[in-house]
Amino acid sequence: SAQAVIGIGVNLSVPEGDPGQPVAGLNQVCPSPVDRHQVLAAILVELAEVLAIFAESGFAGVKDGWLHYHAWQGQLVQILDEGATPQRGRCLGVDDEGALRIETAEGIERIFSGDVSLRPEGSALGVRPEGSALGVRPEGSALGVRPEGSAG
Repeated sequence: SAQAVIGIGVNLSVPEGDPGQPVAGLNQVCPSPVDRHQVLAAILVELAEVLAIFAESGFAGVKDGWLHYHAWQGQLVQILDEGATPQRGRCLGVDDEGALRIETAEGIERIFSGDVSLRPEGSALGVRPEGSALGVRPEGSALGVRPEGSAG
């Protein structure tokens, strides 16, 4: 059977203070304040659709959708994992098993799990490459599309 580890972070409001990196909140782009319970319910409904595909086909069943929204495709990145030397290379996306593929000087590395943080190469805190964003789901789409100029 297929297994997935999923981490989701959503700011409803812009966090107070200086988080040390660019941040946004849903309340900045929504015409009225959002209810956290409604946001969670919407995420769970969409996640259920994707997880049903994942349960049937494993990551291979959602890979194309994942790659469509992948903000780091082809970008020079560094992989930071607690206590490890950062790995630097070009992000090649993921394989059918869901492993992140990074082209390094030593060859193609596959990153399966861990506390991994993607950052643009040379960035201490990192921001997404210009023009990239994570997906927002439109009507009728299991994985969503990136609205032009949006940040994820």
